[in-house]
Amino acid sequence: MFLNHCHGGMKCEMNYGRFDGLPFARLVEASRASNVKPEHFDGEGVEPLPLFDARVREWFESMCKTTLVNCDKRLKMEPDFCPTILVVSHGGTIRRLFAHFFSPELMLEGFCPGSRGAAMRIAANTAYSTFDLRFNLDGTKHIRSVQLHRLDHLCLK
Repeated sequence: MFLNHCHGGMKCEMNYGRFDGLPFARLVEASRASNVKPEHFDGEGVEPLPLFDARVREWFESMCKTTLVNCDKRLKMEPDFCPTILVVSHGGTIRRLFAHFFSPELMLEGFCPGSRGAAMRIAANTAYSTFDLRFNLDGTKHIRSVQLHRLDHLCLK
């Protein structure tokens, strides 16, 4: 189902413990048997959703800080430089990132024209989304959804 691997010392995907590679319904059954909502279930090595959310948010904020530092250096040499960042992820991770975009801490106006529900729905495998992320001089961020859950790169018949 989801790989649990590290990149640069940071675990990138949610840890499903003994349920890794099994249908998600099995984890839901186990959480119900424990009388716990699936997002809070931490039995048998499963990472609770709040911890996963915190890691995704930490990664995003770290990526933003690193990008700003690197851009400051590059802009001195190339004033028109505009960085491009590619994030490749499983759907669960990208949905948690979208949830962060809609969080009260960021309060992103106009992030997704279709609504929070459109961004948070489960996208088809290999779907891609494109965002315009801009940093203001005061340190605030502006994120706008350009394309959401696109499949036009596939040869579907």
